[in-house]
Amino acid sequence: MPVKHATIVAYAAQYVDDSTANDSEVHEDGGMFQAIATAHTNAEAIENAAVDHTEQRMAWVPFHFLPGNEGASLSEKLCCVKNSALAQEMVKNHIQHAVSAKCKYGLALMGVMAHAYADTFSHYGF
Repeated sequence: MPVKHATIVAYAAQYVDDSTANDSEVHEDGGMFQAIATAHTNAEAIENAAVDHTEQRMAWVPFHFLPGNEGASLSEKLCCVKNSALAQEMVKNHIQHAVSAKCKYGLALMGVMAHAYADTFSHYGF
């Protein structure tokens, strides 16, 4: 992978831990892009997530603690599992999407995907 591309992937992967923005943008065609803060090192972000369970579901669970979807109870299914079938499906889907769409955000998508996948190992059991 060329350094230029690797830099985009690495930046996107790290950005998941550092993003404190909650900006949104409405496009001319009516589409909307909404950024959600995903940082977990910023004291304000941590405090907000502790109070706002919607924020936890939208950012903390999928980006940092991808559920393993294993077990019988909801609590068991929400537990982060190393290299789970769900994580493998997410990786496969994102790679296929980035390659087939040849989209401008494909490399950034690979970084975000790599972060979420790596976190299944670093946060397993959470």
